[in-house]
Amino acid sequence: MLDRLLVKDLALIEIRCGVFRRLKCLNRRNRAGKSILLGSIQLALGQKANKDLIRHGKEQAIVELDFSLTEEEVRRIQALEEDLELEEERLLIRRKISEKKSDIRVNDLGPYSG
Repeated sequence: MLDRLLVKDLALIEIRCGVFRRLKCLNRRNRAGKSILLGSIQLALGQKANKDLIRHGKEQAIVELDFSLTEEEVRRIQALEEDLELEEERLLIRRKISEKKSDIRVNDLGPYSG
């Protein structure tokens, strides 16, 4: 379950939101930010990042996703990635985008350069 989303210095937006537990769907009127929200999640999960997305005057943009996991999800993830340590059934994905490079860290391990 996605618990928290942080978007910092990405284009013209700053997003800091949590409590996704009760979110059933994104259904709002036009220009309400649905595309920005979903685009930020895609960037954190590895979508190709354009360096033009970095806010003017800033050195980097950051997108973080913080998930809480069930015991079954922890078992499945550890079966795929034996080296990944999951503390307190949490998964943190952090993407940093800069002029020179982009990297993704999972639970502060990595970076997985892109």
